Amino acid sequence: MLDIINGVAKSQRTLNYNKQFIGLHDGIRPGNFVTFKPRRSFLRIKFESLSNIEPWTKRLEASGLEFNDRNDEIRIMLPPKDFEENKQLLTEMLEEAAKQYEKA
Repeated sequence: MLDIINGVAKSQRTLNYNKQFIGLHDGIRPGNFVTFKPRRSFLRIKFESLSNIEPWTKRLEASGLEFNDRNDEIRIMLPPKDFEENKQLLTEMLEEAAKQYEKA
């Protein structure tokens, strides 16, 4: 997922390991527009910088992934087995989040 973000980001990101979550860092400051929280049976991915979440929630519902949306954030619970079949959707979401974060 970091490779996907770095494919479109103007400044390259690295993973920033915190006690509560794994964030992103550009070498100067944190940029947690997407955060990751590993669990035993899934990875929670939180998108904070998607400006219009309604189209994304519709696509997530169609994909069958477990997610919730509140406070203009989307949280996806991604089991390892579901990554490959939803890779295109996740790629588009990660790329859009990176682009929107860098515009702000």
